[in-house]
Amino acid sequence: MKLDFHREKRKISLIAFDLDGTLLNSSLQISEFTLSRIRAIAGRKVKITVCSGRIPAFQRLYLAQLDLDGPYVACNGALIPRHPDGDDLCAKPVAEEQLERLYAFFREKRVHASIQTRDKMYLTANNPRMKLVEKYNRLAEERGLPGVATGELAALFENKEVRAYKAMVYVTEEEKLQEVGEFLAQEPGIVYTFSEKGLFDIMPAGVDKSFGLKKIADYYGIPYEEVCVFGDYDNDLSLFQMAGTSVAMGNAVSKLKKVATFVTDTNDEDGVGRALEKLAPYFA
Repeated sequence: MKLDFHREKRKISLIAFDLDGTLLNSSLQISEFTLSRIRAIAGRKVKITVCSGRIPAFQRLYLAQLDLDGPYVACNGALIPRHPDGDDLCAKPVAEEQLERLYAFFREKRVHASIQTRDKMYLTANNPRMKLVEKYNRLAEERGLPGVATGELAALFENKEVRAYKAMVYVTEEEKLQEVGEFLAQEPGIVYTFSEKGLFDIMPAGVDKSFGLKKIADYYGIPYEEVCVFGDYDNDLSLFQMAGTSVAMGNAVSKLKKVATFVTDTNDEDGVGRALEKLAPYFA
């Protein structure tokens, strides 16, 4: 861990955690140590939120463990629920005609893809990402919580009233990686980023995680310089560019570590919890 405390004074009033590769370890769980460190600061007038690419239904377990009672970011900023069980602070669905173009492209290129609504994930057959969903559902079931509903991708278009907030494409071949990137780049209604190697996260144009986190900071009346963010991959870069304090995980990509205020240990070494201990002097 590299936390330099000889820098300028700072104040932290809002902390935002990415989930996968950051708050969650390789077993998709928040360690007891990290959870205890988060709970220890809950009474110190510091707001806590989650800033993830996951849909709300795919975050429910972790929101419950964190006792989160305020807004959080889902779908990389396309959806910002005001409360785990409440209405939305902001919602920006992908346009229906854009979804249809994406689906046609997915079919043509025969790639593993998914389109995600608030409560359900629609996936191509034999999608390797399904293993992650199944693992999460087992963890949720163990704690008496509902899992994530899934369906075949084609079934999404049977219901014209369904709103989708995010799409994903998983590509391992270098040639297809370039093809997918070129197609997405020329589509005016969407933007994309990566949440891990070969995994495209596709959102409505103008949306990224910082878009969502700014909405939350404004909701609380907290200046952006008093925001602290934790992340590990490309889709967290916008957060690091807007927040006053940024913490890259030890397992983070190099581009994130280069712009981070601090670098902590990996997600399997309680990097979040250990950083929170070190950052305690900065909490409001």
